[in-house]
Amino acid sequence: MTVTPAAAALEAVHLSKHFAPRSGLLSIFGAPAPVRAVDDVTMALAPGEVVALVGESGSGKTTLGRLLVRLEQPTSGRIVAGGVDMTRVRGSALKRLRRQVQLIFQNPYESLDPRHSVATAVTEPLRIHGIGSRSERSATARELLEAVGLAPAAAYLDRLPHELSGGQRQRVAIARAMALRPSVLVADEPVSMLDASIRSSVLNLMLDLRERFGIAILFVSHDLASARYMSKRALVMYRGQIVEEGPTDDVVATPAHPYTRMLIAASSRVLGPAPAVSRAADRPPACRFAPRCPLAQPVCWTDAPPMVAVAAGHAARCHFALDVLHGRGAPS
Repeated sequence: MTVTPAAAALEAVHLSKHFAPRSGLLSIFGAPAPVRAVDDVTMALAPGEVVALVGESGSGKTTLGRLLVRLEQPTSGRIVAGGVDMTRVRGSALKRLRRQVQLIFQNPYESLDPRHSVATAVTEPLRIHGIGSRSERSATARELLEAVGLAPAAAYLDRLPHELSGGQRQRVAIARAMALRPSVLVADEPVSMLDASIRSSVLNLMLDLRERFGIAILFVSHDLASARYMSKRALVMYRGQIVEEGPTDDVVATPAHPYTRMLIAASSRVLGPAPAVSRAADRPPACRFAPRCPLAQPVCWTDAPPMVAVAAGHAARCHFALDVLHGRGAPS
């Protein structure tokens, strides 16, 4: 599915975030290069759409999510929400735009203030944005707790986080993210810290909220099974770049990038951080996956691969995308 800018609930345009190397590091090859956590990413979410963003730990997924909700300042590029460029506004105008895009954090044990009751946690966004009277905010909190499956709400309002299970905490965090009635939720690994027995119920909750409120969801995950369950469209990220995108079923069933194929092969085990690529005296490979790729050819080290269309709405950033798609090796 191609989302046109005019129809997008949220859009990133050539978005990049580069971090300076740690101070004090010396290199015999000169000053260390900046860390390109997000590098020239363009993507869009349609209203009510769920898109999965998948990749290993360290691929840049979380940084991209934090950029989209403006918890990080981009190095370059644009973030457009509701037709307004969020990177060009400040102060009260930015505060209003942030209401449209909310973040669900990965760790429910750290995302809630241990000193605040459930009622305070859920109503805090409303108070910060000056929405409603105290009684109206209280009523909204009750409504939201019921909506996320914490019923009766009165049994939870006065509880502190340590009195809740991990699943209950994450439901509170989801209720808080929904308090401002956003048009987009960025869900950063929202079930990875939960017991396997309750993950599906939280995933179903997010799909129910999407159906009820028409929100778009960027579902960030390293778990391809969850990504396939949640989304119709997937983006695969590696070292700051989108290396494959397309209908989720197509990306999983017929991957066109060697990295996606590797993720699928490794899906039966927990994925760790991507191995570091050592900095050589010559310039780094034009394709970031080349040092790990079984199909790498000299062109992969010299020429940056373009996004190659392999089917309707399905493309991969690989010189040999069609060969990968059809299970062939790279041409000799």
